[in-house]
Amino acid sequence: MSPSRSIRCIRVNPSGSQLGLVIKNKNDTFRITFYSIDLTHSLITIPIIPSLSSLKDGRSSDFMLYLSSFIDDRWWLVIYSNGIHEQSLLLIDNQTGKSEIIIDNSILNACMLDEQYLIVRMKQTMLIYDIQ
Repeated sequence: MSPSRSIRCIRVNPSGSQLGLVIKNKNDTFRITFYSIDLTHSLITIPIIPSLSSLKDGRSSDFMLYLSSFIDDRWWLVIYSNGIHEQSLLLIDNQTGKSEIIIDNSILNACMLDEQYLIVRMKQTMLIYDIQ
């Protein structure tokens, strides 16, 4: 697999000091790795393993990941889905590697508003979290 096909998403944090990459591994699993902006230091790597339902026939074509810096330089938001059953939000602290996951089959999309609110659109409702 060529490097260009294995990198799925690249994002820079607000201060421009870190780079977040979503990388597809050869075995159809994914990882999120945070680097210093000059790519000389890998800060932390977090594996993301798609559910078996998304790896039908040995492929992960239906599995999607979206990475975005979140609030400040420390937090990142990951939205991922296998396109069939499972949608999740994952908040990652890039300094400690601790994460908080919200698994909900009705999550369709999420975005930030004014760096204070996380808006989560679900099948039947919309949730607004004040994160300050």
